[in-house]
Amino acid sequence: MNKLVPILGALNDNNTRATLKERGKKIYEFAVRKYGPVSDRLLLTEALSSPLEEFVALSLSLGTPRRISAFVINIISNAREGSPDLYMLSKDRRFLNSLEKPTTEFIEKCQLVKSYMHIN
Repeated sequence: MNKLVPILGALNDNNTRATLKERGKKIYEFAVRKYGPVSDRLLLTEALSSPLEEFVALSLSLGTPRRISAFVINIISNAREGSPDLYMLSKDRRFLNSLEKPTTEFIEKCQLVKSYMHIN
């Protein structure tokens, strides 16, 4: 026979987080935002498939490399010959090694596009 376990749900003081507790131990946390006028007591919870901290860490780990790549591409695209930015990047072995694969792939894609130009 299944045993019933009481679960308590509570909002924080700002009504921005809801916490589920089982026997006093936090088991899950939800982000909460107001839905409708303030007089309505309706709240919308945004359930995550993992704890909030893990979700934020994953978002940062996926988004940060793209932002850094875009930043570096922007620096390279806008730098002039003799620029201190280009000089600093040229001294960074890890950076130069990380450019190898994307540069090769970009050149291959450009050649592919050019090959289609000859077909038409």
